Amino acid sequence: MPYKKNPLRVGVIGCGWFAQAVHLPILRRLSGVELAAFAEPEPSRRQAASRCVPAAVGHADYRDLLKMRNLDVVIVTVPTALHAEVAIAAMQEGKHVYLEKPIATSLEEAHKVVSVWKRSGLVGMVGFNYRFNGLFQAAQIQLQVGRL
Repeated sequence: MPYKKNPLRVGVIGCGWFAQAVHLPILRRLSGVELAAFAEPEPSRRQAASRCVPAAVGHADYRDLLKMRNLDVVIVTVPTALHAEVAIAAMQEGKHVYLEKPIATSLEEAHKVVSVWKRSGLVGMVGFNYRFNGLFQAAQIQLQVGRL
């Protein structure tokens, strides 16, 4: 009997327009991923997220989501001013983090995020999806061969 890996259990923190347009719909369709929870303080956005992913547990406070021991990773898509605070809290709770850019609003905060990440031994990734765009990849090749 082949080994069957459990699904990756994901939580989304922040359910604004971008999360509802991109993260939630994509995550619910990915095989091997279970969108297990989300956190959003604004009631109408929390209700919209619940309609999009009815099996996920909704929280008003992201700290309640972070206390869930069965989550593997969180996607942080909160307002920019909260990026550092939420990412640091998530890593301190032992969660791998996908953090939308920018990682912080100041260089000092950014250093704190990176410091906590390095000490945690967890996987951290900053969302910059254009790096996978065909036009950007073609430009990168042109730069590498000296045409640009």
